[in-house]
Amino acid sequence: GGVRYGAHTDFQGFTILLPSEKGGLEVWHDGKWISAPCIPGAFIVNAGDLIQRWTNDRWKSVLHRVMRVGEGGSEDRLSVVLFTGPKKNTVVDPRQLLEAGGAEARYPATTAGEHLQEKLRKISN
Repeated sequence: GGVRYGAHTDFQGFTILLPSEKGGLEVWHDGKWISAPCIPGAFIVNAGDLIQRWTNDRWKSVLHRVMRVGEGGSEDRLSVVLFTGPKKNTVVDPRQLLEAGGAEARYPATTAGEHLQEKLRKISN
């Protein structure tokens, strides 16, 4: 086996994935890695970091990784993925989704573009 693509979260909006029927996708849950179920013809939808911020942590961006499959991790696998996100000038403010008298916003307002640039700066340093 071994890791094919290391642990990460997705930066932007939603990630829509038609996973490989061979498996390999794992998610971090309750302190351990678990295999994501592979249901033929079904999609997996991940909320990215921007969605977590926008929903004030109501929807979580899940840490995940991809493992090698097959004997010795040598088997090919194919997944189809679509990454989504709002236009770069879209204002992302958790207060927009909080009900009156509800929780405090955990994040300041930003734009989708500023959010992405912040994430890219963090991984390039």
